[in-house]
Amino acid sequence: MKLNADILYDHLSSSLRLRICGRRSRKLSLRRPEFYTGSGREFLPDHVYLTFSDKLPDTPHIGAGSVIITIGGIPQAQYLDSKCTCLIVEDSIDMFSLSNLVNSVYDLFDDWERKLQNTLSTTADIKSIVDDSEAIFDSPLIVLDRNFKYLAVSGGLPSDSESALWAPDDKDNVSLEGFSKAMENTRIDMSSRDPYTLNVVYPSLCTNLFGNDQYIGSLTLAFIEREERSSDVVLLKELAAVIQEAILKLPNAEESRQTVLREVLSDLLLGLPCSQKQLQTLNEYAPNPSYVCMKFILPKKLSKAPLEYICGIIESALSGSIALHYETSVVAFANVNEAPNGFEKLLRELQRLLSSTHMKVGVSYRFSSLTVARAYYRQACIAVEHAELLRQDLSLCRFEDCSLSYLIEHSTGEFPLDILLPDGLRQLIELDRNSKTDYIQTLQAYLDNNLNISKSAQALFLHRSSFLDRLQRIQNVLNQDMHDPDSRLELEVLLKALKLNEQISQLRQK
Repeated sequence: MKLNADILYDHLSSSLRLRICGRRSRKLSLRRPEFYTGSGREFLPDHVYLTFSDKLPDTPHIGAGSVIITIGGIPQAQYLDSKCTCLIVEDSIDMFSLSNLVNSVYDLFDDWERKLQNTLSTTADIKSIVDDSEAIFDSPLIVLDRNFKYLAVSGGLPSDSESALWAPDDKDNVSLEGFSKAMENTRIDMSSRDPYTLNVVYPSLCTNLFGNDQYIGSLTLAFIEREERSSDVVLLKELAAVIQEAILKLPNAEESRQTVLREVLSDLLLGLPCSQKQLQTLNEYAPNPSYVCMKFILPKKLSKAPLEYICGIIESALSGSIALHYETSVVAFANVNEAPNGFEKLLRELQRLLSSTHMKVGVSYRFSSLTVARAYYRQACIAVEHAELLRQDLSLCRFEDCSLSYLIEHSTGEFPLDILLPDGLRQLIELDRNSKTDYIQTLQAYLDNNLNISKSAQALFLHRSSFLDRLQRIQNVLNQDMHDPDSRLELEVLLKALKLNEQISQLRQK
C-alpha cells in the first residue's frame, strides 16, 4: 500500500523523536524507502529516501512529493523550503534500524490492505473490516447505516455514564438520549463528502458513506485514547471507500423494497400519478391492508436531528410501518392488519414512542389503498392543526376526535357563518347579548337531550315550568319546527359552528 508523509510521521513518532518540515501532501503515493548514499543529486517524485544529513548534496534536484528521512542533524535550508517533505530523526539510531522501522510501517499497512480486500471479496462483513482496522486507528470506529442503526463498532467505548449515551438501544439504534445530547453541541452534515469534526461526548472525526450518489450511512472515529492525528483524515477516507463497497455488496432486499416504497409514497404525497409498476409495488406491500397515516411534529431538542434518524426510530418503534421525510416533517404509514388488534397495538406503540421522544403526532382514519395516501395525510395534518388551534396539550391527535369540528367548519361553503344564520336564530343571539338571557344555552340543551323536556330542564338546573316558559319564547322567536329533522339538523350545525368560532376567537385574544 502506498503511504504519505503524515502516515509515516504519525506511526514512526511512537518509536522515534521526529520533526517534520517542508511541503506535505495527503495523496497516498509513496513507495517503500530506498537508501540515498550520496551519489547523484536527483530525488524522484513520490519516493522515500533514508540518509544521513551530511550526505545530502548542496544543489539537489528535488521532485514534487518526495520524502527524505534524515539522521544526524537538520538538513540545509534548500531542503526544508523545497517541494519535498523532510522527516528529521532526533534520536540516535543506525540506518538499518531506521530502515526496519519504516518498513514495518509499510508492512502494517500492506497487511491491512490485504485483510480488507480479502474480506471485501469474500464475506463483505463490515464488523470484520472495522475489527481489522483497529490497529491502524488505535481508537474506536463506529459504522451506522442510513437510518442511524449500528452496523459495527471496533474497540470498546469506556463504561462511564457519558459514553453510555452512545450505547445502542435494543434495536441497534443510536439512543435518543445520546442523539439529543449530540444535537446540543454539533450539527450532523449528511451532505458532506469530506470528513468533518463532531464533538459528541468525545471529539470525533466523521465521514459520510455514499452509494449510487445516495447517503447510505457514516463512519466515525472517536478520539478516546488519543488525540487526532494529521493522517486520520486520509486513512478514514480510505476505510470509508471499502465500507461503502461492502454495504453495496451485502444483499438487502427488504431495504431496497422500503426505498422503492418511500419513493412511491413521496410521489403520491406530491399528488403525482402512479405508474403501473408503482401500483404493483403498492399492491405487493401488504396482502390484507388497513393503513393509517401519521404526521410527526418534532420537539425542539430533536429539531436539528437528521430526519433519516427520526424515520429509523419510528420504523423501529411501530410494527409494520414505513417512514419518510416529506417537506419539513416526518410522515409514516403503518399497516394495522399485520397483527391481531393491530390498531390498538399501534396506539400502544405510539404512546411509548411519544413518551420517550416528546414528539407530537396526527393520526388519520384507516384506509385500504395507499393510492389515496395524500388525502389521509391531510387528515393527519388537520388532526395536529386542530389540536394546536384549540391549544389542546395533546401528543396523540386523532382525526376522529376532530372530524365533526372539521366538517362543521367547512359546512358553510363560500359564505361567512354570520350571513348563514336564519333571522330567528340571529334574534335569539341578540336577545342573549342585550338582555343577558340564556336562550342559546337553553336551545342547545334541548337539542343535546333529543328534545326531552325533563332531561333538558335537569341539565340546566331549571324547574320544568321555567324551562317550558323559555322554550315557548324560543319557539316564538325561531319560528321553526324543531321536530322536523332537517330544521333540527340545521340548528345543530349552526350552533356547533358558533361555539367553535367563539372558542377560536377567545384563544386568539389571549
